[in-house]
Amino acid sequence: MIMKQYISSIILIFLVFPSLSAGETNSQEKRIDIIRYGIDTEIIDLITTLKKNKNKEFNTELLKLLKTTHNTNLESKIIDLFSSEKDDSAVEFAFSEIKDNYDLPNETVTQFISYIAPYQTPDISTYLATLINHDDTTIADTAIDALGKSKNDTYGKVLLDLLNDPATSDTQKVHVIEALGNLKYRKARESISRYLEKDYTTNRSLKWKACIALGEIADEKSLPTIIKLFSDNDPYLRNYAIQALRYFPAQKTEDIIIQGLRDSSWRVRVSACGSLGQIKSKKAVPILIYKAENDPDTRNVRNAAIQALAHIKSVKALSFLQTFILDNKSNDLNRKTTISALAESNLQGSIATFNKLMDEEWNKPDSPLLDYTCKVLSTQKNANLTKLYKKMLEYTKTMNLKIYGLRGIKFNKISSLKGRVEELTTDKNPKQIRQIAKDTLEALK
Repeated sequence: MIMKQYISSIILIFLVFPSLSAGETNSQEKRIDIIRYGIDTEIIDLITTLKKNKNKEFNTELLKLLKTTHNTNLESKIIDLFSSEKDDSAVEFAFSEIKDNYDLPNETVTQFISYIAPYQTPDISTYLATLINHDDTTIADTAIDALGKSKNDTYGKVLLDLLNDPATSDTQKVHVIEALGNLKYRKARESISRYLEKDYTTNRSLKWKACIALGEIADEKSLPTIIKLFSDNDPYLRNYAIQALRYFPAQKTEDIIIQGLRDSSWRVRVSACGSLGQIKSKKAVPILIYKAENDPDTRNVRNAAIQALAHIKSVKALSFLQTFILDNKSNDLNRKTTISALAESNLQGSIATFNKLMDEEWNKPDSPLLDYTCKVLSTQKNANLTKLYKKMLEYTKTMNLKIYGLRGIKFNKISSLKGRVEELTTDKNPKQIRQIAKDTLEALK
């Protein structure tokens, strides 16, 4: 779980400013016409492009279409877009469809439930509670998951009764335990703890969910139960135990989590890094530095240690990362992770380091590290990057750096570079550069 959060934070920077696609050259009017008058495949292609580019500009038109179309595939694509963008404007529509449209396919019902789950009103929660015993187990499980996001522990008793019902399947109990954890329903602690007792169940998924749920409930009476799991033979269970500890007071768990960095399972070590970063453990900095440089798992653990150091942000942690980023002996994969981590956690304090790294890589025939650095910096909001963006515009080996520079200038609205951008709109430049430069100038008006 922690590893996924870390990896997702790295991946996110690549999605913020994707390369211009052919669809992006369409005018606003043409896109609106496609939504209003186009055939289904055209609209779906457009929605795919809008989702890729995180473009919310046409959501109002799409909402109008959603309310009038009878094409369930189109409905699904629009709801998927709104869900990915965390746009709640279709919640009322989706809820009314679930309640009143009895011909709605089951897969559409489950999608709509998932979409409205973060935006629950008392009416929505009350209705979802009626679905937890639905004949379709997928709908029932999705409703249970949604109730866990209701932030209303009134439904804790309903879910606890379902957990303790002998007729409830193990598969459904997995969803119930997760929902009880999300609700932080303390009265469920004892029932959930039973799933971690020896010989109570052989279902590993139930054990894993129970461990995390006890962490989320964060009743300190559960600490001995969770700590005992570190001697379990199941590395996945040890991994979830480490994750569970992050919900408790750091003074009671810090030393135990640090010991997790020595576990034989890379997953446990990754989770330990994540938890230590989350609690900002300065005590863990020396061993995290060791892990960043020497752990045998270069892809997962070393990167997680780097991310943890960036989250801790102590002088020693940041100083190490700024040195590490310039070390040619270091693994390029880990250096890229460090670039992302410093850009997110200490951009202002690392600008000089980024400048030095660019200088060192500038004259190499091919430098993926230079390309990566400029790509990351193009997504950052900081006017002090002006000199670095200007430098990118001067690179001649590939077009990429010019594109990154233009994106950074546009994102930060750096009008002082307007003249340099205008030079890139002339015919002597490649068509793609000219187009992006024109778009940048438009944004600087």
